[in-house]
Amino acid sequence: MKKALGIFLLLLVYSCQSPPIEEPLWLNPTKEWAEQDEPLKFQVGDGEWKVKIQTSSQPILTDFTISKGELTIPYPTEKAVVEGMAFILLEQTGASFSYPITLKVDSGNGKLEDIRSPKTINTDSSLVQQQLLYRFGKGGNLVPNDSGLVFQENYLQQTPTTGTFPGDSDTQLSSFYIAAGTPSSIPLSIQYDEVENKYRVQAGPLQDIYENQTPNGTLLTFSVKIDEKTWIIEEVSREGYVRLHLDASKFSGGLIQANIAQVFSETLQLKQP
Repeated sequence: MKKALGIFLLLLVYSCQSPPIEEPLWLNPTKEWAEQDEPLKFQVGDGEWKVKIQTSSQPILTDFTISKGELTIPYPTEKAVVEGMAFILLEQTGASFSYPITLKVDSGNGKLEDIRSPKTINTDSSLVQQQLLYRFGKGGNLVPNDSGLVFQENYLQQTPTTGTFPGDSDTQLSSFYIAAGTPSSIPLSIQYDEVENKYRVQAGPLQDIYENQTPNGTLLTFSVKIDEKTWIIEEVSREGYVRLHLDASKFSGGLIQANIAQVFSETLQLKQP
């Protein structure tokens, strides 16, 4: 009696189990799959199937159709596909089947990116600039240019004209700057203001060797020497000039000189006419 009961229970357990799911047959196997290629086709059994494309960055849920046991997967043109190794996953409750494939992406010309180094060029230094060009297509894929290069490196000779300039991609990332260098000389002049009893000292115009105006905020140092005592006074430029007012009762007879970095003006004496 116990033996008969055991056999009955064993038969009951097996009768409740689902039959094994047969692995789908790939009807048109290929190593690479591009947008212009035909859809992938699999012969599948009955049941509810789910299809995913597992890329290097994320799984893509894609559309598919089933007709007379043939499951058809069109290329996911509307998705941001990352080019490279991927897996086609066919899933049904309790079973999953994986098929390796390489996804190819036709991104056309892509979006041009232009990187410049250095970002800011100073006319004191070389005016040669490094340019790196590359293109991003849909899904963030790097796209070769017309020459078949993924990255193109150029060395550009820039003009000494100061300003902000757009790169080839005309984006903020590609823009670069040319700034004026150190003044080639520092013209220094003095005027005595009899009404206020002050010396009006002016340094400028301040221009680099290409006659570009020195940027606002350039630091200039005045040194005023009277006998054994020296005053150091720092001022910044504005519109290519630096101006300083000195009390004549304190500084008359002193010698004044201006400098920016290694460039010095002539030495003048503070004296009344």
